[in-house]
Amino acid sequence: MMKKSMITLLAALMALGLISCSNNNAGTEPADTTAAVTTTEATTTEATETEAAAETTTEATDAATETTTPASDAGIDESGTPLAILSTVWASYQEDEKFPPVGGDFSEANNNPNGPGRYDLSDAEAIDSMFGMPQASVAKLEDAASLMHMMNANTFTGSTFLVKDGEDVNAIAEEMHNNILSRQWMCGIPDKTVLFVIDNNIIAAFGERGIIDNFKSKLTAAYPDAVTAFESDITG
Repeated sequence: MMKKSMITLLAALMALGLISCSNNNAGTEPADTTAAVTTTEATTTEATETEAAAETTTEATDAATETTTPASDAGIDESGTPLAILSTVWASYQEDEKFPPVGGDFSEANNNPNGPGRYDLSDAEAIDSMFGMPQASVAKLEDAASLMHMMNANTFTGSTFLVKDGEDVNAIAEEMHNNILSRQWMCGIPDKTVLFVIDNNIIAAFGERGIIDNFKSKLTAAYPDAVTAFESDITG
């Protein structure tokens, strides 16, 4: 009887041992498999994200390269524009010849506190008031730029206007000259005014005599083909 009991007990212990091993194996194998799958998925995801980031960086670089391509590389010649003319003249000034400048209109795109700037042609009344170009003539213009003394426009105001093809450049220059001379001045009267013609561009300036004479010298040195259309004293 005791022997039978011992056999029964041993059989129970062996069965319990088998169940325990079975449970241990069942717990270990799925855990290892899950870890492997997770690692594989994570690696694949990281690789995909890296490839996507690389492609995005490449596209952004290509876009930036296209955006920053210089105008000259695109075949655009801006050497004869109003802004280019005034910028060339201003660049020829020595430091001790320069005055506090401001250029362009009041838009963020065109305003330049360090030199000439492009001037939008949409406000004919402002162009007349600021530079002396008659309002009726603004419709005949294609482009414009300006350079002024920051503290006092009557000390120096310079402007360049590109006249549309087919319009009479000299006639428009004469209209501008007469308009400047007939103005009612505030904050001091400029000493003199000069107007030049370069191809289809009218370059005009009025202000203090010494500054105007220096501007004339710089302009004619930079552009030997410039024609002095008008040069007059301003007398109240």
